[in-house]
Amino acid sequence: DRMYGSRLPLSFGDGMAVALHAQKLTFEHPKTGDETTVEAEIPKLWKSRCAALF
Repeated sequence: DRMYGSRLPLSFGDGMAVALHAQKLTFEHPKTGDETTVEAEIPKLWKSRCAALF
């Protein structure tokens, strides 16, 4: 989109066109009420193909 869109192409020709990532999410577990944290590294494919962003 014009406001938040990237100037770099986000489609890599392998079906990966969405570029949304959260390194860390913390939320209240809906059943237990415990604080739950999930962490994930930036995908390796993104690092190699979008090096200018990182």
